[in-house]
Amino acid sequence: MSAMLATQQPFFPFANYIVYYSVNIGLFYAHAYVLTRTFTRRRAAYWTGAGLFLLNFLFFLTLKVGMDLFINAGNSTFAARIQSALKYLPLNVMRNCYLIILSTFYWVGGNIAGYRRKAEASEKAELLAQKETAELGARFAESRNAYLQQQVNPHMLFNALGFIHTHVYRSSPDAAHCVWLLSDILRFGLDAAEADGKASVAREAEQLGHLLEINRFRFDGALHIRVEIANDLGSYRIIPMILLTLAENMFKHGDLRNAEAPALLRLEVNGDGRLLFRTRNRKKAVPPMARNRALGLQNTRLRLDFAYPGGYTLTTKDEGGWFELELAITLN
Repeated sequence: MSAMLATQQPFFPFANYIVYYSVNIGLFYAHAYVLTRTFTRRRAAYWTGAGLFLLNFLFFLTLKVGMDLFINAGNSTFAARIQSALKYLPLNVMRNCYLIILSTFYWVGGNIAGYRRKAEASEKAELLAQKETAELGARFAESRNAYLQQQVNPHMLFNALGFIHTHVYRSSPDAAHCVWLLSDILRFGLDAAEADGKASVAREAEQLGHLLEINRFRFDGALHIRVEIANDLGSYRIIPMILLTLAENMFKHGDLRNAEAPALLRLEVNGDGRLLFRTRNRKKAVPPMARNRALGLQNTRLRLDFAYPGGYTLTTKDEGGWFELELAITLN
């Protein structure tokens, strides 16, 4: 029994086991890194992956052989160390292959979970896109229906205005003329814009003239306003109804019957294609309970922001009983 114990190999020191396990763990995660580097790119680098796999395998195998030669050799001769390393070489190869297989399963399992999360996220994004597409389709159908309805409604409106003009003309040619002017303004607002959403500045100025004429009838001629509209507005274009909306704001809130404080309406386009529009008027006395609504100016700013981002200024000044508005647009 004592002879048998004498011939048994002693256990390796505990530190040697820690070194061996560290090497095996290193092989395990190094192979997982090689798989990640090979297959997770947009274009899988198979040849690079094969080369890295071979280098990784040989590196850790050489490391283990070196450990067998120099760490666990004890006091044996170098020839005995080589013989011992060759004896354990097949075992080290099998262990490397076993660890590589385990690492491959570990990597596949982790990536399957990742691919599943990506697939779920992609499916969720696709469902959201389908929902948004359906909502856009519904909105488009509503918009198309509203557009077709708007095409019918103006047709009925112009027919009614034509009927009113014909019958009012018999008793009041001036009132009939105002109906015709209003009809022309409405037609301009609906039909003047071309494919780019703009109309000529000259046509907008013509409609300003119509609005002025309607209000002269409204005030029985007692309309005190100085109008300065340039004759030559060139071929410049503007989104329609902007100047009309701003001018109407003056007629609605301004005191235009005061001959000693006439209002001002000025329109010009300078040689650089910069449109300048200015109104100035005394304000009407506002009842204490009246609500101040600036919806027209808000909508005008929104339209200008969309059509001329960074290319316009719209300023207002309200002091001393006077209200001033100035619009400047770079039309070029």
